[in-house]
Amino acid sequence: MSYARASNFTQRIELFGSSSSESSSGRSGQIAELEHRIAQLNLQVQTLARLLVAKGTVTEQELNEWMDFVDEMDGRRDGKLDRTPGPKNCPGCGRMNPTKAVRCLYCDGELPRSGFLQETSVG
Repeated sequence: MSYARASNFTQRIELFGSSSSESSSGRSGQIAELEHRIAQLNLQVQTLARLLVAKGTVTEQELNEWMDFVDEMDGRRDGKLDRTPGPKNCPGCGRMNPTKAVRCLYCDGELPRSGFLQETSVG
């Protein structure tokens, strides 16, 4: 193995985590930070859901139905929403179009642009 290839291999090991205690503690800190952020998001979502139900904006059943609806938007009912955008439905003819299409391939209608809530809106 040449020096350049060995050096490249060593850099990859360092990128993905070597056995040194420094990188292990760094990863542990990153994992702890991610766990903390997930716990914060969970608290925020639970607060918003309980507030909506308490104020009578939605019932718990409606909230669960919407959660199931949004869960299935990525084509899988698995308790999470894949952030990768999928095909777009044309609002004019209802036919599927490629993710990056701007105009419908079938009726030439303008397709909705991707946005935070645009993909979850119901016609």
